[in-house]
Amino acid sequence: GGRLFVIADVMGKGVPAALYMTLTKGLLASVAEEQSDPGEILREVNRHLYEACRKKVFVTLFLGVLDPATRTLSYARAGHNPTVWRSPLRNATELLRPAGMGLGLNQGKIFNASLKVATLQLEPNDALFFYSDGITEAMNVKQEEYGEERLMAAAQQTDKLTASAALTAIMDDVKNFLGSIAPQDDQTLVVLKVG
Repeated sequence: GGRLFVIADVMGKGVPAALYMTLTKGLLASVAEEQSDPGEILREVNRHLYEACRKKVFVTLFLGVLDPATRTLSYARAGHNPTVWRSPLRNATELLRPAGMGLGLNQGKIFNASLKVATLQLEPNDALFFYSDGITEAMNVKQEEYGEERLMAAAQQTDKLTASAALTAIMDDVKNFLGSIAPQDDQTLVVLKVG
């Protein structure tokens, strides 16, 4: 039993996206009680979501399972933005982008074949930044996107900060980048720091 971390985004037609998000959360919770492998969890969730919605919705999602005892993260990505991994010890900032497509688009054959599960050995003070595309696709007055490069650069500045301070610093950076422009989309950011 590791700890589950999830960030997700719903693209839905008809029924409000909030309802699909509730359904996805419920599916995740029930499947995760039986399964701890990210690949197994997402394959099951995809199957149920497809049966319930028949292609009317798709959900992008990044799921990580952290074993606190060994600091091992196993993770899978269903079409979602890659998570930023910052390691001060290794002085590395990388995007975690294993292959995978959105949930609910097909019954499972293509989804299952495309999905890859990866693992990562985390070190003390490592940080993970899970985010929605409202952050990286935020566009300023010059029609420039905030983008992954800027996000990675901002993440590098947070080594000495707590998770909540790191989150505030990055959201401020996005706000400064946008200037007088209001965010065009939901901006979700989750920061996980390794103790």
